[in-house]
Amino acid sequence: REHLYQAINEGADSLLVGEALVLPAGAGPTVVLVTAGAVDVTTAAGEVLPLTAGDALSAEGSLTATAGEAGADLVAAVIGPAVPAIAG
Repeated sequence: REHLYQAINEGADSLLVGEALVLPAGAGPTVVLVTAGAVDVTTAAGEVLPLTAGDALSAEGSLTATAGEAGADLVAAVIGPAVPAIAG
């Protein structure tokens, strides 16, 4: 039986007031968790979703997170392309 493995790109960032972070579209949904402050997340369809500390979302396509008046800390995970299995 063949297994499919996906690379998962994850990272954390601190955004200054009004600073934006662009998260490119992945092979599946992107997950964003705000750990401090607030952001407005704009989806590829142009929908703006406000998130505050403790809020999370999962969405398809590219996303842009823009920090609010107090800045923000967030964590994001993007599913990358398929990668070959490690022989072993």
